[in-house]
Amino acid sequence: MQVRYSLSFRTSSKAHLCQLVARDFAANTVGEITDRFPAGTLMPATIVSTIPTRVAAVNAAIIRCAIA
Repeated sequence: MQVRYSLSFRTSSKAHLCQLVARDFAANTVGEITDRFPAGTLMPATIVSTIPTRVAAVNAAIIRCAIA
């Protein structure tokens, strides 16, 4: 499943991690990834990530983004 999102950091001098999940129709988590942004990363307008899933997913969400 692909998820497209935008984000901005208060500071690009620190590394950041964003945890994304994909869920099926019954709201079970069927896939999960962590996007890593090293220190100094200049953010693009839109980020597209692919979440590998074990069964078909119907939605995706950003669980959290934090300083690494």
